[in-house]
Order: sequence, then structure tokens, then C-alpha cells
Amino acid sequence: CLLQMESYNVLLEIIRDLIRNPNPENKKHLENRIEEQFSHSSHNLDKLLNKSSDDIFAIINLFADARDRLSQSQSRGGAVRGDLARCCQLLQLKRDELRSLYTGHVELHKSVKLLTRIRHVGSAPARIQACLAIDDYLGAARELTDSQRILDKKLHGVKALLAAKSQLAVLSRTIFHSLQANLAHRLYALDPKGASADFDGLASKDLSQVPAPEHGESVNSILCLLEAACCLDKLPQTVQSVLDNLMPSLRDIAIRHTDSALAASQTFKVFISNLLAHLEQVAFRHTVLAKRLNLLVLRSPALAQSPSVAAYSEENPALAAIVSQLRDLLGDYLDVRGENLSYESAAAAGPAQFDLNQLLGRRKIPARPAPVLFRFAYSSHAIGAASAAAAAAAAAAAAGSDQPDGAGAQKQKDGASPGKQRRPLALVCPAAQSNIVEAHELLRMFSARIDPADTQGLSAWLENFVQAVFLVTERSRMMPCAGQDPLRLVLPRARAPLLQSCVTLQTYLSDLARYGRAMPGQADGAWRIGHDLLQQFGRACQSALSALTQDQLCTAVSKDLLQLLSDPAALATEAGLRQLTGRLIDQVFYRQEQGARMPRDVRELSDIGKVAQLATLSESLSWLVTIAGPLFGDSPVERKVTEQLDHLKVLSGKCFNVIMIEVCLRASNRLKDLPTHSNFSVGVDDIELDDRVTAFLSDLRCLKDALYQRLTAGAYGRVFRLLPGVVCALLAALLPSFSRINPLGVKKIGRNLFEMQRVAVDLAGWGEAEFARVRELFDLLLLTPDQIVASVLEQGPRFSLEEYDSVLRVYARTYSSCDEEKMRRARERLRQVITQKHV
Repeated sequence: CLLQMESYNVLLEIIRDLIRNPNPENKKHLENRIEEQFSHSSHNLDKLLNKSSDDIFAIINLFADARDRLSQSQSRGGAVRGDLARCCQLLQLKRDELRSLYTGHVELHKSVKLLTRIRHVGSAPARIQACLAIDDYLGAARELTDSQRILDKKLHGVKALLAAKSQLAVLSRTIFHSLQANLAHRLYALDPKGASADFDGLASKDLSQVPAPEHGESVNSILCLLEAACCLDKLPQTVQSVLDNLMPSLRDIAIRHTDSALAASQTFKVFISNLLAHLEQVAFRHTVLAKRLNLLVLRSPALAQSPSVAAYSEENPALAAIVSQLRDLLGDYLDVRGENLSYESAAAAGPAQFDLNQLLGRRKIPARPAPVLFRFAYSSHAIGAASAAAAAAAAAAAAGSDQPDGAGAQKQKDGASPGKQRRPLALVCPAAQSNIVEAHELLRMFSARIDPADTQGLSAWLENFVQAVFLVTERSRMMPCAGQDPLRLVLPRARAPLLQSCVTLQTYLSDLARYGRAMPGQADGAWRIGHDLLQQFGRACQSALSALTQDQLCTAVSKDLLQLLSDPAALATEAGLRQLTGRLIDQVFYRQEQGARMPRDVRELSDIGKVAQLATLSESLSWLVTIAGPLFGDSPVERKVTEQLDHLKVLSGKCFNVIMIEVCLRASNRLKDLPTHSNFSVGVDDIELDDRVTAFLSDLRCLKDALYQRLTAGAYGRVFRLLPGVVCALLAALLPSFSRINPLGVKKIGRNLFEMQRVAVDLAGWGEAEFARVRELFDLLLLTPDQIVASVLEQGPRFSLEEYDSVLRVYARTYSSCDEEKMRRARERLRQVITQKHV
């Protein structure tokens, strides 16, 4: 390798030199150099050959030995080739022998296969019966079609199998009729597990694959039955039978649920809930049926030529039938036809159309014309004779030769008189429009689940009925109560009887609140009726109050004083009561005229019966507000109802305030003539009560008896709260009107005050201090002017300057010998003392 590399390097140097210097001298020089190098290389090669000559001879010997062995191998290969030729001849003989054996085996296999098919066809009826026993209609149909295909192709012309072929034809009709019955059962039977229809999950459910039949699972069973009908090539006839039995099956469902509800004494709400749950399952199964039929049409476009299959491809006819059945059934329960139509009467009357326009016309309620939402060839209550015969004829024509002889004729015969075989539908509850309240939300949710787009108009009909019929009827029923005299009838109770109008109104408001909760979409309409009802009732109550009081007391009292009278806090303390008493005396009993305080002429109510009526009105309104207030929430329309209740609450308080003022006014009217009609300058001690006081106490007892029966305990305790203060303030104000009062007269006044205090304090629960102050004021008449001044200097002023001046004036009239100058000095001294005290 080193020599080789060295030669390469020399050659490369020579090439470079030739490129750089191509002149002849250089070429000659390089040629000589190459020769030297070749000589050197040849010498080196000889040295190497001499050095390795032994190894070279050894290699030559090994190659010669390998050549001898190769010759021997070629000789043996020729021998093997001869053996292989003989083996080929032997294999050819074996192949001919195997071909002969295979030919015989094939002929035997064909014979065995033919016998197997004959045995398979012969045992097919037994296998089909076994499948029918477990309701495996798809398996039975496949067994039947396989056997028929074998008979028509592989075993065609075998006369020994004609009987088997006839038996299979009979089984084909049996399977078809059983399949129809089972499909009807799957479509209309109530799921015993109570499973709800999963319309939302149906969109994601793969209906293209036929699942294994599951016992009790309706959806998979329906898919299997449809596939079995396809195997039998009877899908159009099967679908036609479903359409023919749709309305009768829905009627049977209604009848079964009605019988069950009547047997179990169920309410209408429970009945309609169970019925809708069942119908929802029916709608769901028909939706599955329609979707599967659409897939089958895509698989076999020729099926679209069938009218029955096309009916399901365009829309789901079961939805229209269910809605028609429901609307007809609701027509009975809502009494919108004016009578309870049974199945028999509907059959006699012909097809029933539930038209809202006709309904509104009968009730004389104006309404805009609306299109008829449904037009069926027959109603959900009964099929007319002509339509029933047409349906039977169509079913017979679709069935063709699959029906036994005479079956079509019998069916037409049965369909000619459906009313004779159909039971009348009894009602679970009396027919009334109010039944819509129990069913509204159930029907709305039902329609939203089975028909979200409301293509069949059930939701629209429902809302139209509630708005245009039910709420209008309820308004007509309720509004007369609000416009009548609210005081006309009284419902007796042990304490605080109620007005019949308030009780009736509370019932109406409860009904409206129940309507609002049961029909959220129509709640505003119900609240508006409640608002109008309360508004009109409030006007009637205001008119009744004005008629009772003739606005005498209402105009004499300011609004701020009425608000104070309605404030429980103002009546809770003696300070508040004194403030109210003072303002009431100033506004009701006296007026300022030319700088003088003059009595006001305010007439009391004509009799205590009116006071009792006011008490009943006040209590009834308060009870109504308390009971009806929690029925309404915070929506804008409900707040308007609450505002009307607040107005009634104010009116109730106004009635109560009038009673309180009437109590005080009656005390004033009985006692205001006390100074002029009684003699208090007597010569003997008179222990009898004054006639005016006796009249006041007698009138107070009548008020007590009348109000005790008509007010609750809390209201009864408040109605006399102002009485002690008013009586005492009135007596103090009447002091200047007394002509003369001697010591026996003062004693007489004290005796009358004690009796009035006993009664008034017992009713009001306070006032001892007020009566004590009045007695002390009248007791000043037992003192001389100097003694009065001395007591004021010693104890301080207990009364106002006007009250001291009144005492001095009465004293001067009583004792005519009294010195005028002395009286003047006493007044001046009292003025100075009281003024200094105030400063």
C-alpha cells in the first residue's frame, strides 16, 4: 500500500509539472523520471515475489484441489437431477388419483348440501314458531325469507316441497298479522317503568343500525319490527295499518286512563298528567318510526311511492292525531261546546272541529278571525261511518291477499257502526273552564316536548283559549262582586265578623294567584284582573265610607293627623297620646274665629249601627290585605296589585280612624252641655251621677258592646286609646262655661270624674294621670284666689295661665261678694309667676 501511494504521488507531481511547464525539455525530463520510477517499482515487485513465493505455490495447490471437488459435485448433481425427474412422474400419477377422488367428493357434497337445504326448509316452520314464541319477529322474518329464497332458487321445481311452500305462505301471513299487532302494542302500550320520552337524545341516536331485540324496550323493538316488515316486503302495508289504527288507539288510551282515574278516584290533574305522559311516549315512538322510515326510504327509494310511507316522510301524522284527540277531549272538560259530548254523541254529530272562532262567537266575545288549526277526516271522539268505511277499505286493499277470506268484509262491517261498539267517555271531574288551570302547564310542557316548533298549534290554541275565553269569563264572573255594595252581607264569626264581599274577593284573588302560578305565561292577564278587581272594590268601599260618614269626620281631620292616628307608635306612649289628643281637640271640636276659640259643629253618626258597619269594613279590609298580600310577588303587574292592596289598607285605617274619632266625638257631644244643663251650685250633697255623664257612659257601653264583637282584640284595644285624653281635655276646656261651682258642686264633679275614669281607663288602658289633673283643676275652686297664688308660689304652676284664669272667673261668678281688685291682683300675680317660670 505504501508503494502504491508513493507511485500515485509521483504521477500527480509529474502531471502538475506538465500542466505548469509543457515545454519539450521538461517533458523529456519527466519521461526519464517515469522510467526510473518504473524500474524502481519493478525491482521492488521482484523482491516481493521472491519473498512470498512459497505462499503463492500453496495458493495454487489449494485452487487445484477446489477444482477437483467441484467436478465431483457436478457429477452428484446429475444423479440428483435424474432422481427428481422420476419423482415428477410419480407426483403426476398421484395428482390424477386425487383429481378422481375430488370429483367424487364434490358430487357427494352437492348431494349432502341439497339434503341439508331440504332439511332446513322442512324445519323452518318450527324455528319460525320458536321465534314468534319469544316475539323475535325479525328472526322469524329472516328465517322465512331464507327458506322462501331456497325454495324459489336452489330447490325450485322440487314437487316434494310444495306442502312446505304452502305452509311457509301461511306462516308469512301469520307473521305479518302478529307483527302488526305487536307493533301496535309497542307504539301505544304504557311503559311499565314510566320512562320519559327522550326527544333530545333521539337526535343523537343512531337509527341506521338495527339493534338486537330487547324484551320490554319499545324503541329497539319498533326498529326490529320495521326491519322484519322490510324482510317480508310488507312495509307499506304495515305503515298503512299503523295509520288506520292511529285514532282508535288514541281513543282507547283516553278511555283506559279515564276508567283508571274513575276507579282510583283521581283528580283531573293526576288524570291529565298520566294521560299526557302516555301520549308523550306514543309521540316519541311514532317519531322513532318516522325517522326509521326516512332511513329506509333512503336505502330503498322505491318505498317513497307508497302513500302511507310518504305520509311519515313529509311529517309525523301521530302528532296531529294526538293534538286533535287532546283538543277534542279538552273540549269536553272545559265545557266549550255547551254540553259534555260523549263518543256516541260525537259519532252521531259527525266530525268534530275544535274552532276557537265558533267558540268565541257562542260566547259573544269579539275576536279576530283565526285560521282553523286542524282539519281531520274524523274526530278524536268518534269516527264517522263514511270515514270509518273508507279507512277499512283502504286497509283491506293494502293488505291484499294476506288477509284470510272474509276478513276485509268483516272489517268493513265492523267499521260501519263504530258508535255501537264504542263506550261513551265519562268525565273524571265536572266540565268547567277552570279545569284549564290544572292542565295548562302540563299541556304547555307536553307541547314543548313533542312539538317544539308548535307546528300543530297546540300551544297557540292553549294560549288563545286562556286569553280570549277563560280569563274573559273569569273577569265577567269576578267583576260584579267588586261593584256591589260591600256592606250588604256579613259572614258571622265568634269575633270580628267579615264582609261577604271581602271573603269573596279574597277567594277570587286566591284563584287569580293560583292561575298565575299554574299558568306563568298568562300570569299578567290574571294579575290585571286582580288589579281591576281591587281598584273597583276600593272605589265601592270608598263610596260606602262616604255614605256612612257623609264626609263629616273625613273633612274635619287633616291628612297628617290621620297619618298619626294610623301610626301604632303614636298610640303606644302617653306623650304621643297627649299630642294626638291636643291636635284632635283643636281640629275637630274647636275652631279659631276672630281670635276666639269657638266650638265646632261636627255631627256624629246617626246611630251606633253605622259605627259597627265601619268596624266590620275596617276589619274585613285589614283581613283581606293580610291574607291576599303574600299571594303576589315583585313583577311590575303584581306590584300594581300590591298598590291596590295598599290603598285598601289605607282605607281600612281610615275607617278605623273614623271610629276612633267617632268615639271621641260622641263623648264630646254628650259632655259639652254639662256646664249649661246641670247645676253645680247645690245646697245639698247630690250622690247621683249627672244626666249627661250617665248618657255618656250609657253610650260608651253601647259602643263597647258593638265594637267588641266586630273588632279583633288588638284593634279593640286601640279604638278607645284617645278617650281619656279627649274627655279630660274637654272637661278642662269646658271649665269657663260653668256659671257657678260651689264646694258641693266640686264634690259632685269629682264623683262624676271618678266614674268616667273607671270606665275610660278600663277601656283605654291609661289616663289616671289625666283624670287626676282635671280633678286637681276643679279642686282649685275650693281655694281662695290668695290660696291659689300661694300654692303656685310654693309648688310651681301646674296648669296654664288660661286655666288659672278660668278658675278665677268661675270663682268670681260663684262668690259674688268677691273683691274685683283682689281678683285682678291675683291674675296679675299668677301671670308674673307663670311667665317667670317659662323664662
